[in-house]
Amino acid sequence: PNAIQNPTLINELKELKGHEVMQPVYVQPTVQPSQPVILNGDIHEHTEVEESLNIMDKEKELIIKALKKHRGKRKDAALDLGISERTLYRKLKEYNIEE
Repeated sequence: PNAIQNPTLINELKELKGHEVMQPVYVQPTVQPSQPVILNGDIHEHTEVEESLNIMDKEKELIIKALKKHRGKRKDAALDLGISERTLYRKLKEYNIEE
């Protein structure tokens, strides 16, 4: 008989024999090393991009687009960009953007 077939109440201070107690099974997790991303079969190969990937250039472009979209209305442009009007004003100065 095992502990499941003949349950023993621990509160009654009865001894449990080793074979009557279920032993926990521990499984060691394994982590596989990540593989490098290989594009086009060569890890060193890359595609030239003509447009700028600089985040400041992209921010400036987005500000200009938002201002054009909202016909120069800073309040609406700032709302569309998800920034305050004051932040937009500072960025206009920072990027020398004329309204």
